[in-house]
Amino acid sequence: MRNTLFTSLFLLTISVNLAQLKIVGVVKDINTNAGIPYCPVVVKNNQTVNTITNEDGAFMLEVSDSDTLQIKYIGYKSKVISVLNFRKTSILFLLPINQMLTEVVVRADNDYLYKMMDNCRKVLIKSKTTESKVYFFFETFKNGTPVELLECFYNGKFSNSGIKQLDFKNGRAGLVKVDNGYFISTNTSKAVTFSNLVEQSKYFPAGPFHFNIAKLKKKYTLKLMPARDEDSSVIVLKFEPKNSDNTLFSGEVRFNKKTFVVYQIKLSAINTSIHPFESIHENGTIRNVSFDVTKNFKIVNDTLLPESIYFNYTLNYKTVKSYAIARMDTTYTIDSKGVMFFYDYHNPFFKPYYNYDDNLNDYRKIISLNYNKEFWQLNKGLVYSKKAQAGITFFKNNGIFLNFKSNLNDTVSYFDDTDVTWSGEKRLSLKKNKLQRDTTTKYSYGSQPFLSSLYTIEAQIFLDVNKKGDSLVHFSVTVFDVFQTFYNLPEEKQTNCFINIYFDLCEIERRKMEHTLSGKHYAFAQIDSIYKASVQNLAKIKNVYMKEVFLGRNKDQLKKWNDVVYKELNIDNFMFFKPYN
Repeated sequence: MRNTLFTSLFLLTISVNLAQLKIVGVVKDINTNAGIPYCPVVVKNNQTVNTITNEDGAFMLEVSDSDTLQIKYIGYKSKVISVLNFRKTSILFLLPINQMLTEVVVRADNDYLYKMMDNCRKVLIKSKTTESKVYFFFETFKNGTPVELLECFYNGKFSNSGIKQLDFKNGRAGLVKVDNGYFISTNTSKAVTFSNLVEQSKYFPAGPFHFNIAKLKKKYTLKLMPARDEDSSVIVLKFEPKNSDNTLFSGEVRFNKKTFVVYQIKLSAINTSIHPFESIHENGTIRNVSFDVTKNFKIVNDTLLPESIYFNYTLNYKTVKSYAIARMDTTYTIDSKGVMFFYDYHNPFFKPYYNYDDNLNDYRKIISLNYNKEFWQLNKGLVYSKKAQAGITFFKNNGIFLNFKSNLNDTVSYFDDTDVTWSGEKRLSLKKNKLQRDTTTKYSYGSQPFLSSLYTIEAQIFLDVNKKGDSLVHFSVTVFDVFQTFYNLPEEKQTNCFINIYFDLCEIERRKMEHTLSGKHYAFAQIDSIYKASVQNLAKIKNVYMKEVFLGRNKDQLKKWNDVVYKELNIDNFMFFKPYN
């Protein structure tokens, strides 16, 4: 009996020690008491468990009491502290490293530092592709006032030279009107993927690793700078264009002089003529674009991996409005800043079951989704800084939120022609939802031998699967795909009824899938199989429905399908649309 009791107590102790808890803390400079922004915080015995501080130095991390935290930041002495000791204080002070070094200017006829830079470039070129979860937070200000907030999660594929691919997982945004419109950075996350350290892009100035050693000598002057690092093998080189060329980045690179592994690179450009921005308005122009970009890397299990990218840019946006008696020019100063954080290496999100158009920007994807409360509870990015919290309050009081609490289709005119989530209270409309792509040509019955080529009606079952502890949770909605749908036929009395019954049939199939999934603990492969079976069954139903009702012109068959919808969803489209009255 004593042995049994001892074993039980031992198991209980183990389970308590391994219990996961969320800790919140701040990393500060011990001399100034200021928070240290974007400082890495990792679990020493498992460095894949990591985060970075926000711009105030605050962080949150899920750990166990048996873990030990490691904080290492450029220019400071590293710190190691057990979680148990950390929980007594929640503030971590770092001591700056004071290291003096006279700057050494390297002339073109001195090869030493140029060869080291070239060796770093070769290591970057050979870096392997890996993947992780990616968190992205982005803010835009117009003349100092918040106008945009974007928060997204992705699966990222990358090497140390740059991001190769970002696959959208989920996101949300806040917007405030500017001159009766919205300032929207439509492809900021995509633009970040164009910034590659070794492959030159037409969207960004060139950097030192874009050139071989001969061209590097012609274009750049190098200076040896103080490393301020505990590791004596770390070197910092400052690079500056030899000529006042606004097509080149200046900056600093930090690397290991023995292995030539790059730990950090800072890139800066002032009034550059090369940038990824363009106005979506005919009368808008962009000028005086300046960048600051910092890319950080870390070593995990002898592999160098990207840790974070933080950036900001400033530009002048000029609009011109012409009136009968005068012309008015307005110029805004636009300041944007963002951070991209890589974590959970080799363990990406489950990709959502939804076929996005590859050309859609993040906003189009965000507005297509209903608010998934559980996803945002399970996935936390960086702790909101005081400035970000103030911005969120500002958007709440003065603007709109997209995907923060609920789906806001049709809230912003810019997003009118977007996918529509099924709702029993709202019905689709051919005109209101902009399903007609070409209404310039009129067709009469029998004048076109292939009517099927003149219209396509598409809806999808969106399914998102996420890990919650040792189990999986899911979220699903039925979405009408406006981008894949077109209807180049004259609208008839029964057209909207015909379209909505199809949409309702998709919702019925989704509910059947939900009934199968709910209350059971399936593995991901089983969920995948159930979803694909539902999609196949929906395709069969659609095929039969389209043939039988023939654009809704077959009254008896349309009535039959209307009865199916009424039985399953208690929705009577015949009563609502009165298609044959």
